[in-house]
Amino acid sequence: MNVIEDASDVSGGPPSGLGNGCVRVWLVDDHAPERERFSQLLNQRDGIICTRTFATGAEILATLEEERPPDVLLLEVTLDDESGLDLIRPLRKLAPTAKVLMFTTFRHAYFATEALRIGASGFLLKTWDVNDLERCIRLAKTGHQSPSPESGDGAPPPTAVVAAPRPRFNPLAAVSQFFRAMGWRLAL
Repeated sequence: MNVIEDASDVSGGPPSGLGNGCVRVWLVDDHAPERERFSQLLNQRDGIICTRTFATGAEILATLEEERPPDVLLLEVTLDDESGLDLIRPLRKLAPTAKVLMFTTFRHAYFATEALRIGASGFLLKTWDVNDLERCIRLAKTGHQSPSPESGDGAPPPTAVVAAPRPRFNPLAAVSQFFRAMGWRLAL
């Protein structure tokens, strides 16, 4: 778990807007390089401070029992030993005012739909531009639903995302996708 004890450590100067519209963010991701990279990116944004990072759901749940929650929780969908989707309800119970944003590389309608159904406020992709991520974090803090990967340029009405159909499993497509991912070709 990474902790920023003194907000002035983030940029080398006094905290910008801390307590004055600053968005406090905690990040949960099981990959240390990703945690570090996104924490640094967020801390470079004016008025956003990522004060804690966690590798597991157990770490963040234990911390939430002891400390004041942040404004926004960025939560990876797939963690090493658990699903981020399974953490949404316990996080919302311990931190009902915090907005949970799923934060992942997986652009999948099922994950987005399920996360929003369970109680997440948005579904963000790590591949998005940092300006878009910042905008979504700020939107979430003010109570607006953030766009989903399926939404194109703007945020859809909540029902448009929630009503997305669960994709059917196609075994041939799954095998084909696996081979493409491995760089192999299927010669039939």
